[in-house]
Amino acid sequence: MHNEHEWSLAVVSAGVDAAVNARANTLAWPSGQGRYLRAVLGELTGPAPYGYRLTTDTGIWQGRALLVAAATPATSAA
Repeated sequence: MHNEHEWSLAVVSAGVDAAVNARANTLAWPSGQGRYLRAVLGELTGPAPYGYRLTTDTGIWQGRALLVAAATPATSAA
């Protein structure tokens, strides 16, 4: 049985979080969560903004930032 409404929401982020993950994946020590802490410290010692271009149905935003997150509004279908 289906609900009267079906909801969806999507969020994408890009930037320093991806850089931390990429750095953590190259580290052999320490294992586990310590690897991500070490990667965060490494990325935050000399942060440099990334260039972004975000295109939507209503326009284009272009700029520099450490992290960009874009979300769609919740939609429903009856």
